[in-house]
Amino acid sequence: MLSENPKIMLHSPFPDASALMLQAMQYVNDPVKIVHCQNGRFMFYYLNQSACSIFQKLGFDPATFTGKIPTDIFPTQLAQTLIRQYSLVVEKKQEMTFDVPMRDANGNMCYFQRRLIPLPDQSGEISFIVSMMHDVSDEEYQRKNQQRLAVMLENAPAIFMFADRQSIFYYSPVALQILEVDTQQAIALPPHTFFDDPRFFETVVISSLQANDTWKGDCQMRTLTGKAFPASVIVMVQRQKNASEDEYIFICLDRREQYNLQQRLFESERMARIIINNTQQYAFIRLDTFGNIISWNQGAQRLFEYESDAVVGRPIGMLEPISTETEGVGMPIGKLINQVADIQEFVFENRCVSSMGRLFYAKNILSSLYDHVGRHIGYSLIIQDVTETRHLTGELRRKRRETEIFIDNSSDIILRFSPKKVCLFINHLGESITRFSKATLIGISLDTIIEAHSDWKVIHTLVEHVIANGNEYEQQSTLQSFGTGKLTFAFKALPEFDEKNRLETIIVIGTNITKEITAQEIVLKTLTEAKELQEFKMRFQKVISHELRTPLAGVKMSSDIMERYIETLTKEELVYHTKEINTAVREIESLLDNMLLTMKVETQTLKAILRPCDIIDICRQKITILQKEASIFHPIEFSSPHDHLPCKVDTFLIHIILRNILQNAMSYSPQYSPIHVWAGIIHEKLCITIHDTGMGITETDIPHIAEPFFRGKNAENVPGIGMGLFVARHCIELHEGIMNVQSELGKETTITITLPFVEAF
Repeated sequence: MLSENPKIMLHSPFPDASALMLQAMQYVNDPVKIVHCQNGRFMFYYLNQSACSIFQKLGFDPATFTGKIPTDIFPTQLAQTLIRQYSLVVEKKQEMTFDVPMRDANGNMCYFQRRLIPLPDQSGEISFIVSMMHDVSDEEYQRKNQQRLAVMLENAPAIFMFADRQSIFYYSPVALQILEVDTQQAIALPPHTFFDDPRFFETVVISSLQANDTWKGDCQMRTLTGKAFPASVIVMVQRQKNASEDEYIFICLDRREQYNLQQRLFESERMARIIINNTQQYAFIRLDTFGNIISWNQGAQRLFEYESDAVVGRPIGMLEPISTETEGVGMPIGKLINQVADIQEFVFENRCVSSMGRLFYAKNILSSLYDHVGRHIGYSLIIQDVTETRHLTGELRRKRRETEIFIDNSSDIILRFSPKKVCLFINHLGESITRFSKATLIGISLDTIIEAHSDWKVIHTLVEHVIANGNEYEQQSTLQSFGTGKLTFAFKALPEFDEKNRLETIIVIGTNITKEITAQEIVLKTLTEAKELQEFKMRFQKVISHELRTPLAGVKMSSDIMERYIETLTKEELVYHTKEINTAVREIESLLDNMLLTMKVETQTLKAILRPCDIIDICRQKITILQKEASIFHPIEFSSPHDHLPCKVDTFLIHIILRNILQNAMSYSPQYSPIHVWAGIIHEKLCITIHDTGMGITETDIPHIAEPFFRGKNAENVPGIGMGLFVARHCIELHEGIMNVQSELGKETTITITLPFVEAF
């Protein structure tokens, strides 16, 4: 591919030499690329045919190279590498060689050796760089394979040797170690040196290799010091075309360890056979795959009272009673073998019969037997007479069961712990009181339990005391709730020791003494409630008598003036005194309403009855009424995103809530200061907010403002009995809602009422 840019020419003393040079490069086998250098910028100028083919295989379009810089063609990292190499050649002004890895279109890694030749112009500056590429991927692959082979040979557990017939010229490290050869002795030793019979190599191995390229076999080898050892040997011939003599590869495995293991195995089998045949306590029986007896030891002879000649070759079923309909245990051996052809190991009990007709219970261990290649060749059966053990176990189980029933139905809590404070037992009453089942509690440490259940701390203290001191410990009248209500127990911890006087378990017994102290608690509670009720009545009477005097005094004064001076009073004066009387009457009505509602709250007779209504209309109505009735004017501004909001509430209670909170806002705000009311839906909840710019509430008073008769520290000069917000909060709670108060002293107060939104259908 010739350059299409006539202005850029390679430097040559002859006018047409550059064109001839480019044309000649088309026939160069190696890929050639020419790069133009100008002011530190490198641009591809020319690719010969071989270079075009290479870049096409690498997934690039050679037609796009001419006039492009490296970053236009190659990925950023590779392009930066090329630019650095070109810059280095220009700087040094000498030929340089670099290795560059690249991936082909299929993602396979290729390796190229790039020879960069600078071409100076007449002034000595480098105008062009000739890049000659040489594909070394195969060489790199071979080099890595040789490295892998070397690592494998260095670390392989087998003996590796390379040799011809006269000498061994390579030993692996393992070969040097096993054959006891040092590096100085290793040279010029013939291969037959390490065979126990030197003629074996020539007569057997070489003869076989002449007919076949590989020989495998077991033979005796020896070390250089003369120690013989068994080995498995593989010899492979390697014939070179121009070599005068064949070369051989030796791979030898040292079989000494395997041989020793086999000898020990044979000895172990012999000893096991002697032990089995002479064991009297257990019957050792070997079966074929069909369940027929093929061996019989002395223990089997004693247990079943059969000589071996009488049973060998017969089915195992002859040792079991014909009928097991009564007192049957487990599964017959013959039936088990028929159902499961390949049993790994199966432990079971059944009934057996001796030659004299004696029935007994037997514990059986049935296992499959396999040969050295894994074929199933039969079964081994170990039988033990457990009749007496079974009888004693049954008696012990019965006694233990009786004890467990007694303990489980005890009227006390009974627990048992290990010296490591792990729970071992809990009785039925303990499960009921603590709400822990046996499955949940047993096996759990007390340290773990008390992290989540503080009620167990008293038991933890008792157990720790016994572990530390080894004696009984009691703790009376310890209150334990255990999540089932408050119960009082007297706990006692008792140590249990084993035969070596070591602490074995700790028993904790808890006796319920709640009844003994219940009467006293009831009396104390009754006295406390009576005292609180008396105090409430006295406070109630005191507040009511004091608060009723103020509006009654206003009524009395206005009525006296009207009575005495009715004929001389002007119309405006009559209207004024009438309004004063009406205002006082409304205060008395509000006070009496709150008194009645407070009594209903205390007696829990106040209920919420939900009915369909429009909460927007209720808010507007209540605001209008309060503004007409108020003696001091406060503009109440109402807003809502809804014109109508149908829902289900108790209309009476909503009126009480709005009246009490709005009256509070009006009482504790200066005249003409606005009060803002908003109603709507937030997060699917019905919300009403009432905001005023009054005196505010102190931070310490906010948690108490809804308590009965509570007055804020900054509200002593404002009339009121402290029942309005108390009644409002209970009316909100009857709707399953909440009241939230936010206030800044001297600036503002916002009360938010949040109720469940129940749609009115």
